[in-house]
Amino acid sequence: FLFAVEIISGVQEPVVDLVTYGDFPAFNRLAMNFEIPEANLADMEKAISLPCEYHIIPMKMTASSVPRYMLTVEIFTQTFVFGGMGPFEKAAWTVYVENKDGDTYLHEFHIEYNTTGIDIEEILKDSAEVFDISSSTNYLDVSIKSESIEADFQVPLAMGNERTDLADVWVHSHDKVLWKKGVYDDVYYNGGLWNAQVIPVNAEQATASQVSPWSDLISSHPFEVFFFDADVPLISSPWFNIEEINM
Repeated sequence: FLFAVEIISGVQEPVVDLVTYGDFPAFNRLAMNFEIPEANLADMEKAISLPCEYHIIPMKMTASSVPRYMLTVEIFTQTFVFGGMGPFEKAAWTVYVENKDGDTYLHEFHIEYNTTGIDIEEILKDSAEVFDISSSTNYLDVSIKSESIEADFQVPLAMGNERTDLADVWVHSHDKVLWKKGVYDDVYYNGGLWNAQVIPVNAEQATASQVSPWSDLISSHPFEVFFFDADVPLISSPWFNIEEINM
């Protein structure tokens, strides 16, 4: 994570190679989608401090999904290809937004790490007080606790052979990853993301408990749950527009 400090100080060229693991020995990359009722959109944008030039838009994750206003919680393992940093575990709370020019972004508005991580305001973000992931015969259990959030998830493990293609619009949303304050990363990916498939599991068998500034504005239960089984290499130009932003 020293890359972040070097980038913002002008020492390091702002390009970072990452791998987001799909099939990692500890657990597969997990994605849970929670609906945001349309009546709650304005309050949701305020709760996550979304810059006024952006607004939340409907999104679908897979080719067979129906577009909805939704919040995605993803839990996965990443590593830096160079620099010897990682692997580390990350939980990301995201929504899908559009600016006034119609450009779509994945807005990663809250993150938690199991180790020191990166944050646009804090530069280096402390690890979560609790970041526990364990699995039994049939379920994956996740417990995360920090100053701003408490979250517990229990998700049935993927048992079948069913695979579902990702939606093109969902993949495109990863071209630019919006952070706080309107700062975004430019992200480049190969066919690993385009060709990745996800394994659907029965969302009705999942349980979720979240306490956060936005938890009352989303559905309490995920309507979709997926596991990945493919690794996704990424090249990120972090904080690409930071010089244009008045921090």
